[in-house]
Amino acid sequence: MSYRNKNLISENVGIRDVIEKYMFLPEQDDENPRAYCPFHNLTSTPTQTFQIDDRRQQYHCEESTCNARGDMFKFVRELLSVTDHESIQIIAREHKIQLNLSPQEKEKQLLYNALEKANKLYRDFLTEDYNHGGKYSEYLKSRGITRNSILKFQIGAAPNEWNFIYDRLRNEFEEEVLSNAGLIIIRDDESYYDRFRNRIMFPWIDVTDNVIGFTGRAIENAEKTSKYINSPETPVFQKRKTLYSLGNALPHLKKEGRIIIAEGQFDAILAHQNGTKNMVIPAGTNFTLEHAYELNRRLKGITTLFCFDGDEAGNSSAKKIAKELLGKINGHVCILPPKKDPADLFLENGSGALNQYLEKSNSFFEIFFEESIRGIDFQTLEGRISHTKRIVTALREVPFAERINYINFIEGNLSIPRGTLSSAIDDSLGQPKFRSTGYWETRLIQELVSIMPDEPTLKHFSDLKLEESIHGPEAKAAFRYLVRKGNQFQTGQDMPLFRETSVNQVVTEITSSNEEYLLDRNILMRMFDITSSNLHKMGRNGMKLESLERTASKIITSHLHRLAVTAYDGRRTSLEGLIGMRAKLKELVKDIEPDKHQEKENRGEL
Repeated sequence: MSYRNKNLISENVGIRDVIEKYMFLPEQDDENPRAYCPFHNLTSTPTQTFQIDDRRQQYHCEESTCNARGDMFKFVRELLSVTDHESIQIIAREHKIQLNLSPQEKEKQLLYNALEKANKLYRDFLTEDYNHGGKYSEYLKSRGITRNSILKFQIGAAPNEWNFIYDRLRNEFEEEVLSNAGLIIIRDDESYYDRFRNRIMFPWIDVTDNVIGFTGRAIENAEKTSKYINSPETPVFQKRKTLYSLGNALPHLKKEGRIIIAEGQFDAILAHQNGTKNMVIPAGTNFTLEHAYELNRRLKGITTLFCFDGDEAGNSSAKKIAKELLGKINGHVCILPPKKDPADLFLENGSGALNQYLEKSNSFFEIFFEESIRGIDFQTLEGRISHTKRIVTALREVPFAERINYINFIEGNLSIPRGTLSSAIDDSLGQPKFRSTGYWETRLIQELVSIMPDEPTLKHFSDLKLEESIHGPEAKAAFRYLVRKGNQFQTGQDMPLFRETSVNQVVTEITSSNEEYLLDRNILMRMFDITSSNLHKMGRNGMKLESLERTASKIITSHLHRLAVTAYDGRRTSLEGLIGMRAKLKELVKDIEPDKHQEKENRGEL
């Protein structure tokens, strides 16, 4: 669809016609045909470096640090932070071009048309009410909403009638379309009635200017009915992805560098009315992970700032959102005075009312950190371990660039030795990263094959219990066979004796390889020592992860397989020494958490 519709638009609209709707363009025959670039001028000194090539239907910025270029679709996409599909819809709507639609898109278009018609009916009703000083317009005035804002946000009103929408649209749309759009509800007797009655109507409008749903706000008897009613989920209204007034906010977000999330339509409208044009609200007041992904898709890395009032419910919401979205977005929380929302502050103090609270906002991690140390006794080992578990788990979710700042902050505030948290996080993420266990198992068996001619017997390998570290069934079977045969193993005679085809394949592979598998033992030993040091450091500072023993075991196994194939000579000595190092690390774990280790020994788990 995209290519056909792009060609359709390009045949009917020029790039200059599209761009001049968003910015001033000099005439083609002007002495200086360049314009101020709308992209880099947001963050630097404005320069007239923006040109349009009418012949090629392309734009280009001559500023070397900007170098923006592309066609009309990319211009709209980059300027408004919309998708390619949305840029096509926006240009088509602005220039009244009928797009080629798929059957599914045609069904959605029917819903858009019905919702647009309903929105016009609601708006016309509010206009008439406004002209006569009716209750709906008077309510909006009492909430500080101006006439300009009513027009900007396309606010309307639904009269106190059961069939206001149904009676006016039933001849134009089938009942199924009106029902699927969320405008009417079917009764048990299969008759219909309007979903919204006697309410202020706030339309939800997407970034392509389609009406996709409504929120109806009761203005009387709110205690006896739901104060707010939203459209249901429909093919065009998906609450978990939708943000109210996002289309109004998008042009301002790149310049502001942040987006503000509030809870109600009045917050967003009064914010915009007072010059804060980067505020939106989620449908149903719950900001979801899908909302976060939607914002990151449009404006990757933008700061997302949540406003909550300072009562118990607001503080609880702040902690919940910080915990759920930590690491998913660059999130901050702004706590307002108790029982106050942004709309109240704008009404009381005007345009700058919110700024003092925004400046005092805390990041998600700071909120999580404060909550994690609440009630913890740092004088006890258990307290330090409990806190570190939480911190390490949280820091794993934070992007690396932010993580460094938080680690420095925490280590400084809690007097934790520098680098300790980084080591704990690395270990919890499975670092240092080794090759798969199967890879090293194969390497070990290859090494056994290579030393067979020099050893009178390989019985001592069994005595060292090296087999415990081999987990793959084929590798384990091959290992057992090779150890048993020792220097009597002969490829030509012994290969046919393997009954399992998979084992046969493993041994064939490892005995036919000519690759040299000797590694630098000194380098590996240094890696082993560093790992041991980090684990010991965690123990001394009471920072023991639940998975420490499991992590240590993986490290031991990886080193075991590595070191088992590295010795240039004295192979039996190096393998015996390696088993001794395994015991050493087990002792280290016992030192870190002796009580827990003793319990495991008593239960026979070690």
